[in-house]
Amino acid sequence: MPKHFVLVFLALGMLISVGSYFLYFQKQTPAAFDEFSDTMVLAVDLRSAFKAASTARLGFETYLLSLPGKDAELLRNAGQFMTTAMTLARDRKAEDASLVSRVAPLIEENQSIVSAAGLAPTSLQLQTLEKNNAKIVQTITGVEGQIWDRLQTDFVNFAASERAVHTQYQLMLAAAVVGSLILFVVFMRQHQLNRELRKTEKGLRESERLLREAQALASLGNWSVDLKNGIAQWSDEQFRLLGYQPGSVHPSTETFINAVHPDDRQAVQDAKLRAIAPEERSPYHIVHRVRNPGGIRYLEQQGQVEFSEDNEPLRLYGTTTDITDVRNSQAELVRYRDQLQELVEERTQDLEKEIAERKQIQDELRKSETRLRQILDSSSAGISILRVNPIQRVYANQRFLDMFHANSMEQLDDYGFKNTFVSD
Repeated sequence: MPKHFVLVFLALGMLISVGSYFLYFQKQTPAAFDEFSDTMVLAVDLRSAFKAASTARLGFETYLLSLPGKDAELLRNAGQFMTTAMTLARDRKAEDASLVSRVAPLIEENQSIVSAAGLAPTSLQLQTLEKNNAKIVQTITGVEGQIWDRLQTDFVNFAASERAVHTQYQLMLAAAVVGSLILFVVFMRQHQLNRELRKTEKGLRESERLLREAQALASLGNWSVDLKNGIAQWSDEQFRLLGYQPGSVHPSTETFINAVHPDDRQAVQDAKLRAIAPEERSPYHIVHRVRNPGGIRYLEQQGQVEFSEDNEPLRLYGTTTDITDVRNSQAELVRYRDQLQELVEERTQDLEKEIAERKQIQDELRKSETRLRQILDSSSAGISILRVNPIQRVYANQRFLDMFHANSMEQLDDYGFKNTFVSD
């Protein structure tokens, strides 16, 4: 049975018990009123006890609701609820100081965790908050039982004074009614918050699962480092990228450096120093190697530094990507490029050689043609060369032109091709 239903049943039992006392003592003659002032204080303290417990629990649940949407307003409300719970816990009489010693440290610890974790708590911090709230409810519930026992004891002790007993009962009845109403309202609200919390937790777990799967598929990890104490937080994929099993080592700056290849450690340190230097604030970007069971891997880290108002570096956070395949592909492309360049150079040399040979042949051909033309031009016989299909005169030496008193082949062609030869 849920805890809040148990507490409701206890409150109903308290009302029944008080009603029984009322039926028994209402016929008695009232006694002195002043002797029961302490009992009135106990009744008020009973209500404060439940207020402290419910307010502390409400602060924790509001904090959980602020996490999925990173809602800063809900985060501030959670802090206010915890402060109010702390005030209620300390607002006790001296005889109930044990409540302060048991409850106040738990609430203070919760306040400290929420203030430090903000909207990015670890699973360990969430477990600590849940455990502390369970202890708070358990402790104040126990104190409520003690207060009730004291009320009964005081009631019996003052039974001799009929008027005092009657007055005490009326106060007890009023306190029981008020306490029951408060319990009803608080636990109805708690029931609603629990339903919203379960729904939110389910969505959060699903989102975390999808994020882990996406990071594993993309070989992408995320991390953050507290620059004050060197404590780090890594995603599961970040562990694997550095060559560790998730949770096998404690995330820290030293653990990270140990995973980096020795030849790249100084470059990583230099990149970090440039990023956290207030006068530079350079983007944190470094490619380095790690040696894991799969061999040498290349990782690319990109991050950002969070500075305080007085320009002090507080936190460095970012992502890690495995770019080994990209680097290997780039190296392969470089190799292919070099091979292609060699082939191009060889082909260029062959072409240059071929061009030179062709040029030499053309030069020789021109020389041969020049020599032939000189021989033909100097011949005493008339020489004419025609191309057929179609018939076209392509050459006639000077002697041939002189034979027909022509100054050019155009004038010679005016005679007609047939007329310049003896036979068709």
